[in-house]
Amino acid sequence: MGSQILARLIAARVVIFLKLTTMISTASPNTVLASLIEFFFAFALVYVVLNTATCERNDGNSYYGLAIGFTIVVGVSAGSSISGGVYNPAVALRISTMA
Repeated sequence: MGSQILARLIAARVVIFLKLTTMISTASPNTVLASLIEFFFAFALVYVVLNTATCERNDGNSYYGLAIGFTIVVGVSAGSSISGGVYNPAVALRISTMA
């Protein structure tokens, strides 16, 4: 847990350094729409992983990484402006309920 806190602090400093400002705006998404987007793409990601990487028919086939990668790229491209593109229901719920 200590390493996660340290990594978070370092990441915040890197973002501030790269943005050359200390002003970082927070997102205020439409909670219902963001929750729907997060649920849909989290479901799509789990579905693709379970049907490609864990399927016995795909033994020796390394192309499932492309399917998983493209699912993430499509999800981030389509939903990041709406929900932030977390695609982890626990994190998305926490972010949307922070006030």
